[in-house]
Amino acid sequence: MNKLKAAFLILLVALSASTPLAFSLVPVRHINPGEIPEEPLLSKGLMTFYVAVIDLSVLERYSEAAGELQKSNLFYVPENLKFTISRFNELLSSVTNRLNLLQSHLRRAEALIAVAKLQEANAELKEASNRLREAEDAISDLESSASQLAKTLGTRPKPLLDKIAELKAVANRYAHRIEELLATIEELTPGPGKALVTPELTIQANSSIAWLGQWLLLNGSLIAVGGGLRFKTIHLYLEGREAGTALTDGNGDYSIELQVPYLYKPSTTVFALFKLSDLDVEKYSPCVSETLSLKLLYYEPKLSARLLQKALPGRSLTVHGSLSSLDKPLSNYEVKLSVFGLSESTLTDRAGNFKFNVSVPRDLLGGSWLAVFESPPSGLIGPASTSLRVEIARIQAGITVEAPSMVLGGSKVTLQGRIELEEDVSENLTVVGHVGEWTGSTWRVGNGTFSIEVYIPLNALVGRYVYSVSMSSDEPWFSSSVTEGSILIISPLALAMPVLAVSMATLTVSRVVPRRRRLEEAEKPLTPVVVKAPPQPPSAEGLAALYWSAVRIVSTETGVEMVPSHTVREYVRAVADGLKGGLASFERLSLAYERLIYARWISLKEEDEAKLAFKELQSLFEIKVPKVPLEAQKKAQIFCDHCGRDLPPEAKYCDRCGRAVEEKLR
Repeated sequence: MNKLKAAFLILLVALSASTPLAFSLVPVRHINPGEIPEEPLLSKGLMTFYVAVIDLSVLERYSEAAGELQKSNLFYVPENLKFTISRFNELLSSVTNRLNLLQSHLRRAEALIAVAKLQEANAELKEASNRLREAEDAISDLESSASQLAKTLGTRPKPLLDKIAELKAVANRYAHRIEELLATIEELTPGPGKALVTPELTIQANSSIAWLGQWLLLNGSLIAVGGGLRFKTIHLYLEGREAGTALTDGNGDYSIELQVPYLYKPSTTVFALFKLSDLDVEKYSPCVSETLSLKLLYYEPKLSARLLQKALPGRSLTVHGSLSSLDKPLSNYEVKLSVFGLSESTLTDRAGNFKFNVSVPRDLLGGSWLAVFESPPSGLIGPASTSLRVEIARIQAGITVEAPSMVLGGSKVTLQGRIELEEDVSENLTVVGHVGEWTGSTWRVGNGTFSIEVYIPLNALVGRYVYSVSMSSDEPWFSSSVTEGSILIISPLALAMPVLAVSMATLTVSRVVPRRRRLEEAEKPLTPVVVKAPPQPPSAEGLAALYWSAVRIVSTETGVEMVPSHTVREYVRAVADGLKGGLASFERLSLAYERLIYARWISLKEEDEAKLAFKELQSLFEIKVPKVPLEAQKKAQIFCDHCGRDLPPEAKYCDRCGRAVEEKLR
């Protein structure tokens, strides 16, 4: 027996020592991807992005606008918004591309008119007209799509619609320019009729180089068969537009002074045109002189800009710059800035420097944004422009966490740590701790340190759980940070299982072995026989007699017999429907009997209540049970004084608990 107990003790120690090791090998619990919340879309930030892209198109910087629009492919878009946003991107890209093609056709047409290539210029203008119609249709569709986009995102459509209205104004300017160039071609095209004589028209300039605003002397002659044509009107064209007229003298010569316009281009063209009057239609045909190239001189200023700090959403961004020409500062000159869909202007100081304080939108999307700086021309000072990329940044935080490697269920986990920021700003920071599915306290960090307590319930399953500490802020310039780790959680119930199993086994052995020894020592080994005892009348000697008498009364009233497979509570449930009024009394008596046979002890108060319940049951059904002398009861039936089991008179051992029946009970 001692060896057996020692073996069980060794097994208990081995199981207790190996349990934490076994639990430490449990992998981290799986996280269902479907339970991860969907990333939200910053609606206002997206609208600001589109306003900035359209603003570049309004500035006729179409290539840059197309490049910025490509960034929208990198944005996360929820499934329910994909169609609306994709449709808007498609229309905006179409408008940008068509306006870019339209601008290219117009520039080629102007260049061809300048060299009097009218047919080629007319073909370019036809293509420009086609692109204009396509752009106008796309702008109309874009306007409708913008309203739908704003409604879907839950934002105001006005900022976006105002920028689209500026796009319409750009298209209208292009339409007006097409009409002007077509009119010029019509003026330069010879009229109908058969030409008798084709005159020769010449042109000369006193210089091939001229400053903007300078007066240029042009002269030439109109010669036909027989000499110069007198008193004919000569039309002078500069940059494809009529700049003045001159009248030939008696020798067919003409002369005129023209002021060089402020074109701010490297060069321009000049030519002369002889148009037919009503008197000349039957004599001459129109003619065009050769085209002179004129180099234009003006000062090209240098515009530079730089950022002084990071661009943080919701904060002010300071931009410094300078404007100079020939290494000399330009003072009191206007400088314009377009960024984030916003436009601002300022003037340079005496040193040629300027400064912008731009408010960065709170809901701005991340990435880089194009900032365009422009200085309009003034006199001999030409226009200047530059651009730079503004990277949207957020203050990053590093989170250091100290957490225990193992905790017990039913206790608290303390997560302590510190938040380290790039800037010395720690107010309005919120720190939240999670261990598995349980959330801990939320702390507002004031000095960079935190301590979070997370309660782990007692019924938590054993395993490794992911803990996380996340930092967020009410301010948009902070970047949320998360630090994760794992903690082994062990339930005390799981630790108690091997101890309980060994204890139960030890208890069973300690009961079975003595019982076997007593059986071996008995003169005649007896095999316990389970016999269903008939209900007995009530007796003051024991509660068991009262219970079995109550069973007889209940079975008589309900017709439900108690079978050996019934437990005490199962029999109560079996007769509940048929017993009705006496159910409460029978249930109290049954619970007292159950406590007696399993706990092997009841208080006097419980015994009195059980007897009272029997009397209530007896009086309720008005059953008179004849008294049986005590000696006759003892001869007829005996009971186990340990569990209350009724036994046959010849029983030596209780067939329920195995205890020996005392002699005085027989």
